[in-house]
Amino acid sequence: THTDHVFSLGKVIERFDPRILVHGNCLLQLAKVYHIQDPYRMFPLQYGQSYDFGDFRLRTYPAQHIDITGMMDLTKPGPAPFSVDEEEALLNDMGAVFNMNFLIVTPDNLRLAFDGGEHIPALNDWREAAPNVLFRHIDMPQLYGDLDGAARHMADSLERSGAEYLLLNCAQGLYRDDNPMDLHQYAETVNGLMAARGGHGRLFNCEMGRWYTLAPGIRRD
Repeated sequence: THTDHVFSLGKVIERFDPRILVHGNCLLQLAKVYHIQDPYRMFPLQYGQSYDFGDFRLRTYPAQHIDITGMMDLTKPGPAPFSVDEEEALLNDMGAVFNMNFLIVTPDNLRLAFDGGEHIPALNDWREAAPNVLFRHIDMPQLYGDLDGAARHMADSLERSGAEYLLLNCAQGLYRDDNPMDLHQYAETVNGLMAARGGHGRLFNCEMGRWYTLAPGIRRD
């Protein structure tokens, strides 16, 4: 429930009329901030559970968000990328405390893993889940000394997961023209490390605003 993940929730509800899946501890605060009055619209998730929603299955994992300076100081509202009031600031902090990784399995067994970015062996191991694609919070160079340090950390995560593809999550700010970091260089560095290690996984640098199709199996022309 970090602000940069949910700030458009009102527009999403208005346009798509969705069911909202959220950690159970954050449900009431999310409903309060976004004025969600229908309790049956929201579904509370808990750690270590499997859910079958018909058109996909969901498995949840305990997780920890990447270490962002100041975010975990619960004596003050955490930083948010937008101007927020006190209730939104609380919801933002809850997103750091009740972070949740999850695996989506489609009917044709495409396995999509979503990772908050901090690997803690005691919490989960993606290799056991055998994802095809790992959506992972990007490691920023300022957190790991330089681009090479961040890329090594990302390559470690990709190798450890056993996934075929790594797609970057929470990287939207890096698509701005004034961004000093070159995402193409970042991807090439990660993929160079994976090739040198003999790993099969690769980071795919998506083009912002373009739709992509992921599909397992064999197709005949």
